[in-house]
Amino acid sequence: MGYVVPARHSDLVLGALHGGTKAAGVDSRVVESWKRCVEQFHLDPEAAGEAQVIGRSALNERREHCCHLVEMSKSEMTNLYQQVAGSGYSILLTDNEGVVLNYVGDPLFTTAAASTGMQTGAIWTEQSQGTNGIGTCLVEKRPLVIHQREHFFTKNTRLTCAAAPIFCPTGQIAGVLDASSESQLAQQHTMVLVNMSAQLIENRLFLCMMREHVILRFH
Repeated sequence: MGYVVPARHSDLVLGALHGGTKAAGVDSRVVESWKRCVEQFHLDPEAAGEAQVIGRSALNERREHCCHLVEMSKSEMTNLYQQVAGSGYSILLTDNEGVVLNYVGDPLFTTAAASTGMQTGAIWTEQSQGTNGIGTCLVEKRPLVIHQREHFFTKNTRLTCAAAPIFCPTGQIAGVLDASSESQLAQQHTMVLVNMSAQLIENRLFLCMMREHVILRFH
């Protein structure tokens, strides 16, 4: 007899946290994120409030602080958007604290994006938005996909998010590149594209920040 997914998303989350991981077919890393949301941040899957969005002045300050990252990312965000255009994807760039600095949205995704808080200035940490592509990527420091019911908050379970970290020359995370949609198709293909774009941004960021140094290239 197969495992029946609970009708309420909160039952799936709480069931997995109480030992139902294998039966529910939930990835162990997702369960670890759910555990952080419950135990560290005291979040409730059904009780998500309005998205936290910083003011225009604070956003401009963050963009100025991350000016190299923002500038190096513009063309790659456009290229990535063109590669997934028509699939309902939106492309987001955040800083290392999960604040959305830039956003390129597909008209097919506008309604969902507005209802979930995908906009410039929005905060997408795990503490703010529970398990999600951007926030969980910041914690795990690796490319990942958070697909629909892998999100912590019920309100986000329509989303599929593919996110990849962008590292600065010092090895610290400079930001996250994310492609989000309501699409159930081509998750791994999208993940590959997002990761490639993140690496190209990372390379450009390295060259920009190290322009006063001699750089050796090994192919």
